[in-house]
Amino acid sequence: HTRYWRNWSSDVCSSDLLVLPTARVNSDSSASYAHNEVSISLNPLQNDNYIYGANDYSGVDSACGAYYSSDSAQTWTAQGGGTTLPVQPTYGAAGDPAVAFDSANNAYFSCMNFNRTTLNSAMYVFKSTDQGATYPTHALVVSGVGPNDFVDKEYVATDPFSGKVWLTWTHFTPGFADIMLAGSTDHGVTFNAPSPMQVNSATDRSNQFSEPVAHWTSG
Repeated sequence: HTRYWRNWSSDVCSSDLLVLPTARVNSDSSASYAHNEVSISLNPLQNDNYIYGANDYSGVDSACGAYYSSDSAQTWTAQGGGTTLPVQPTYGAAGDPAVAFDSANNAYFSCMNFNRTTLNSAMYVFKSTDQGATYPTHALVVSGVGPNDFVDKEYVATDPFSGKVWLTWTHFTPGFADIMLAGSTDHGVTFNAPSPMQVNSATDRSNQFSEPVAHWTSG
């Protein structure tokens, strides 16, 4: 496979096409445990800077594998094993990675944590201030207790104008699957603008696989 993209600038809209060869990001530990559910984002301020996330099975259990490139995706950090984000205490496994940059050069990585025995679950958003090389801080957005209060399938997005960070996910309760939304106005420190809220209607409660998109409208 070969990647293609067009080159856009704030002053001139051009159609220059850049073609680069495929590069390996990581290697699977075995055929039974393939890396999957990938997410990739390009830094809007540095067009050679990419971040990438995947379910990483190189350890004892699934984790959120975080990868970083500063040369237009030609080489990646820790190829062959990846750098996994820390699974938080009491959970034991993680997955459903999603990544995004904001307009202030920060990178965000959302990661679901869960316990395979208790089915407790939680959504965390990790933040990087070095363009995805490291993620030293994280925020707990929401947690669930047991199979009847399960949070799953999250995705993160940023508003390119306001810098707001959005997270959506599915909340599973007996017989229902609701899309939830939370926002951050402090660059991912807290997610209370809004606090977690249901966005689907009361008559449509069988929903999964949300993907937030932030866009600007005039007026």
